[in-house]
Amino acid sequence: MAFHLHLQEKGILPKLGHQIVAIYDWLSGPPMTEHERITRAVAESETLKQLGGRSV
Repeated sequence: MAFHLHLQEKGILPKLGHQIVAIYDWLSGPPMTEHERITRAVAESETLKQLGGRSV
């Protein structure tokens, strides 16, 4: 006996998938621009330089 799973827009799997994506988007926060990524990377590297290799 073969089991075939047919996904429909009204099924539980698409609804669950949409909820998972919504939760991921909520947790990840707003998207960052390239400028914001560069600024963040520079700030993190400056913090590491100030620590001078000391473990946190």
